[in-house]
Amino acid sequence: MKLNIDEPAPVIEWNNTNDPRHSITIKNLLQQTSGLNFEENYYSKSDVTQMLFYTSDMAAFAASHPLKNKPYSECYYNTGKNNDSSVRRFLNVPTDMFYASGFDGQAIYIISSKKLVVVRLGLTKLPEGEYGANEFLKTINNLIK
Repeated sequence: MKLNIDEPAPVIEWNNTNDPRHSITIKNLLQQTSGLNFEENYYSKSDVTQMLFYTSDMAAFAASHPLKNKPYSECYYNTGKNNDSSVRRFLNVPTDMFYASGFDGQAIYIISSKKLVVVRLGLTKLPEGEYGANEFLKTINNLIK
């Protein structure tokens, strides 16, 4: 499936054209300009701590938040927007590489902070048009074992 970053993001919860979040594009998610009302605060039980440590479906949790501002009106980094844009299953990665307070098998790839890993990545497109995410994640998994 080929995606156009300027079209509405393919988030199931936002499919209804009457939903104000329907206008959020993939570009908005990548640029942190979606306008979603999602609090990034690690000092209390906030949206991000709720999502990362108490929720079994992080993508659905992040997608459930309403708009706070019109898309493109502000740039505000938060983990929820990243999770909305990264819902994809990586078939060749062990399920224990997906983490949310013991909930294995997430659709979002998260390198657990318990493994203390920092990843720096530059991807190049392969001839088949894919970015080799499965191979990359297998490599990371082998490095942190």
